[in-house]
Amino acid sequence: VSEDESERLKRRSERNTREQERSHRITERIGELRQVLSSAGVAFKPDRHSTLVSVVDYIKQLQGKSVKLDEEHRKLLDTISGADRLVKSGG
Repeated sequence: VSEDESERLKRRSERNTREQERSHRITERIGELRQVLSSAGVAFKPDRHSTLVSVVDYIKQLQGKSVKLDEEHRKLLDTISGADRLVKSGG
């Protein structure tokens, strides 16, 4: 094996190792997402694609709840402010 061939094989091996590490990190993170879904009681299929789709759906659901809670919070603050004005005006 020539020196150029040897160097090329070494670079290929290093690239393969980096890709395997990247793939392993992705697999670990998907596992974490599965745990989040499970602990939240969200049903999902165990394959990677379905897990990611379920995570996106769950995030959208949480965003919707957050918007509703923000609206309720604002309404409560308005109610408290109105009650405070009534108390201060003696009404």
